[in-house]
Amino acid sequence: MIKENYNIDVKKGFICFTRSNNHIEEVDITEKDFKKGIEIINEILEIIDKGFYPGKTRYKNKCIDCCYSNICF
Repeated sequence: MIKENYNIDVKKGFICFTRSNNHIEEVDITEKDFKKGIEIINEILEIIDKGFYPGKTRYKNKCIDCCYSNICF
């Protein structure tokens, strides 16, 4: 949003770990990261618009702590 709203290059971001006493880590961001982020956002918006959940992943270890594991197909 910063890149779009202010028309400036964004080269880093920050992640705040709320479960670790709000520990903050700096993260470098590349153009490839931006493109992947846009893809993910578009997938989320499609799920919201169409009202469906994506299929299960073939990697079952990712389902262990997923809150949607009991409702996805």
